[in-house]
Amino acid sequence: MTRRDDRPLSRAGRDNGFAAVKTVVFKEMRETLRDRRTLLIMIVVPVLLYPMIMILSQQLSLFGRRQLESAPARVAVMGDVSDSLIAFLQVSDELTLVPVGDAETAVRARAATAVAVFGRSGGPEGTQEVTVFFDGADDQSQRGRGLLVRALSRWGDSLLARRIEGRRLPGTFAQPLELDTESVALPEELGGYALGRFLPMILIIITLLGVFYPAIDLAA
Repeated sequence: MTRRDDRPLSRAGRDNGFAAVKTVVFKEMRETLRDRRTLLIMIVVPVLLYPMIMILSQQLSLFGRRQLESAPARVAVMGDVSDSLIAFLQVSDELTLVPVGDAETAVRARAATAVAVFGRSGGPEGTQEVTVFFDGADDQSQRGRGLLVRALSRWGDSLLARRIEGRRLPGTFAQPLELDTESVALPEELGGYALGRFLPMILIIITLLGVFYPAIDLAA
């Protein structure tokens, strides 16, 4: 039975070990810097390709949004709807009223992007319930829902103004507060805040992808 030698290495042995490690490291670094494919992945791809991908994706998103907003949204109204509301919606350049039979079926079949179903009228001064059906998984339907809701909100404001005028009340009667917000952040602080939200993640991804190929080659 042999006894394990636990004696520490001599200084000469340690120096020889470090020299061997240094030789291997310099050899691998020299081969890495000579490899054009590695330099392409480490430098050219992160510096040029990723910014180009970000700019291209942003431009495609803007192009898709412009294409989406180029045509009026097809919407419909059902239920106890007044003729004045239909006339109000028909003059809008952003909306096109279409006839439908069932609200949910029409939205699913994309016959209309959004359908507003009105409940029973609450009278001259009552509240009328309105339910807007739309498809949350479709961009056009979401846009139609937003345009229809804003149009109905403007119509509700006009009804409120008529009721206030009928009661001979001041126009500010239904607006007890006028709220406003103002940011104290400087433009450079806003730019730093925007960059700070996604730039660290991009740098981490670029760093990992840049050393991924040399690490595989070094391990092999």
